Amino acid sequence: MIEMEEKILGKNSLFELVTELENYKSEDPDLSSIYITPESPLPEIPEVFNEVIKRIRKSATGTIIFSWQQKEKNILVFPPFPVNRDETFHDKFFRTEQLKNILTKEYFLGIILLRLGEYAVGIFEGNKLISSKCGKKLVRAKHRKGGYSQARFQRIREVQADRFFDEVYNSLKNKFEPHLNKLDYVLYGGTKITIKNFLKRNDLLKKLSAKTLDKTLDVHEINKKSLENILKEVWKTRVFYLA
Repeated sequence: MIEMEEKILGKNSLFELVTELENYKSEDPDLSSIYITPESPLPEIPEVFNEVIKRIRKSATGTIIFSWQQKEKNILVFPPFPVNRDETFHDKFFRTEQLKNILTKEYFLGIILLRLGEYAVGIFEGNKLISSKCGKKLVRAKHRKGGYSQARFQRIREVQADRFFDEVYNSLKNKFEPHLNKLDYVLYGGTKITIKNFLKRNDLLKKLSAKTLDKTLDVHEINKKSLENILKEVWKTRVFYLA
């Protein structure tokens, strides 16, 4: 029976994990380090990882495996940013170089937080928020009664939603276009259905699609403060310990 523990690690805790991994040494090349990009099929991996990988949908950022089966040390990492090349090592120590590169890179990020009627967009250079815009616009809640009044109310609501999305787009264009060539990744946070409806609307978002990570950041409020603190959420990393 495989024992499994899942943890959500922040950036500092992930650095601590790297330090821990680098302390393991063996006299034989029996420590496996496997890096798998998001687009790649799974290579041959230690059997202990099969169950957890089957249970979890494909990671938007790829998969990292560290395994020392003789010591029952098996760790699966879904990193905060994508693995950029497939690598497999069997060595006397864990090969942490690519994970450390992910952790130490100063990313240029575009962040878009959306809930119907509220938005915040920002550009981060490393840990610094260098440009941002937040706003609110009235969009009425759904009308539950039937008949003519419901249809009329729905039309009003659609017009309000269109105006809201137009404002978000204009703010996004103003803040993002000067930095398009520098952006490493774009991340969305907020309400998934609002994000989905917004993504249908314009060409700028299509240009950003190749840089957009397929994960939604969890935010409770959408305002300047939540934008300033969003990197904590960006860096959250799922880690599984198996024995």
